[in-house]
Amino acid sequence: MTEDPAATAIQQGKFLSWTPSFKIGSYESAVDHYVDWLGFNLDWEWRAEPDQPVIMAISRDGLSLFLNEGGDGPSATTLRASVSNLRSLADEWNEKRPGSVEVFLEPPYEIPTAYIRDPFGNMLAIQQPQTEEEAAKRATDIERVREQLRQQLSANSSRPTANELVEELGVSMGIAIEVLNESWDWKQ
Repeated sequence: MTEDPAATAIQQGKFLSWTPSFKIGSYESAVDHYVDWLGFNLDWEWRAEPDQPVIMAISRDGLSLFLNEGGDGPSATTLRASVSNLRSLADEWNEKRPGSVEVFLEPPYEIPTAYIRDPFGNMLAIQQPQTEEEAAKRATDIERVREQLRQQLSANSSRPTANELVEELGVSMGIAIEVLNESWDWKQ
């Protein structure tokens, strides 16, 4: 007999899901930003009375958010989310609002990341995890930089800067900084 995973999770006190809540200042601006532009579904909304602040739930794919127009809570919250194809999403969003989304390679792991701030100061930091091939290449590059740096330091050369390692070895700034930071602990 197989066990029900949901029942097992409840018995073990495991988290089942997360639904972050963003404080918003305007229902109309929130719908324009999240539903009309970013393509979230408006799942439900609730007001205690007409003309009272709204609480609404939105979702897209596996991400759900509450948007709360009233009440206490922090403003300018940041949420990090992973997606399967960040470039495709950026293209979709830039088609609706040209030039609005830029994808960065965020050090130290060079993870493609796009930052999208809503009209209320909340931010979605949307990332695309590295593939196995990208992670393997990164590990190879790190070893190459470590070896080069060890050789330079054992020859009593001065410690190169991150920019020098990037120029000399053609690696990313994140890799150069990571290896330089760890090299301070090496036994000379």
